[in-house]
Amino acid sequence: MLTGLLLTLVLAVLVVPLAFYAGPPLLTALRGEQPQRQVVVPPYQQGPGRLAFSGGDFPVPAGAGQSAPDTAPDTDTLKDLLDAELAVSGSGTFHGTVLDALTGEVLYDLDGGTAVTPASSLKILTAAAALSDLGADTRFETAVYAGNAPSTIVLKGGGDVLLAAGESDGESDGEQITGRAGLQTLAEKTAAALEKRGTGGTVRIRLDDTLFTGDTLSPAWSSEDVEAGEMAPLFPLAINSAWAAEGASSGLRADDAALTAAEAFAAALETASVDNGFTVDTVIERGTAAEGLSSWPPWNRRPFPNRCGICCSPPITTWLRHWPG
Repeated sequence: MLTGLLLTLVLAVLVVPLAFYAGPPLLTALRGEQPQRQVVVPPYQQGPGRLAFSGGDFPVPAGAGQSAPDTAPDTDTLKDLLDAELAVSGSGTFHGTVLDALTGEVLYDLDGGTAVTPASSLKILTAAAALSDLGADTRFETAVYAGNAPSTIVLKGGGDVLLAAGESDGESDGEQITGRAGLQTLAEKTAAALEKRGTGGTVRIRLDDTLFTGDTLSPAWSSEDVEAGEMAPLFPLAINSAWAAEGASSGLRADDAALTAAEAFAAALETASVDNGFTVDTVIERGTAAEGLSSWPPWNRRPFPNRCGICCSPPITTWLRHWPG
């Protein structure tokens, strides 16, 4: 009897903590609810709540002639603070340099000259360089041209990889990024132009995605990254950065984003053609828009994004492809 009581006591000691630990998730699963994981963002990944010096524009370009604050940062104190913040557990390491924006003086250096594999922060520098070189007024045009053959039109990609399959959104909103230009809107304008020209019968669509040359996918990318959706073959037009599901920001990507976009355009044009006296051949072949042909329907135009709010590689890589040479 004593042995049985001792075993019962030991079992109770084990079961009670287990019930407190496993009970809530088990009840949540039985109710069909998805357990929520609490995400803890370490201090070194959090943005500053305020700027210590906010006079004028920030950051201030070096040599801009503006006066520095009365008290410059103490480099020893700054080093102690940053070293403490950047001391991370695990295998990750930090490298970086802090400069005085007015004087160019190095205030802090943590192996800043060490060559490391670039991460997504490189996209910020690429976007800034693209804005500086291409200019904020650069426009990416997704246009429809009259083909050489009768009843043939050519959909030509101009570098917009953030198209929407539906209607254009935010044409008057400069902050709109994804979906600012929609293929359905372009299809409706195309249908109206075809009707005005008296086009009848079956309209055939050709896809011109020859804006970029070279490989659509860099051989330097690992197959694991491609399969995980970190990168996709690059074409001069795509819906939602080539994500397989529109509106998604992770998961699978389309293998042929240009053809996927052309098929969405063809479906929208087929819907728009019902009341315009023609039909649409949904079989799409690749072709080119001959030089000198006019884009008689109005095109969809996207301004160069004026903010870096895109956390995926295809838009950045697209901007790089726009540089001459």
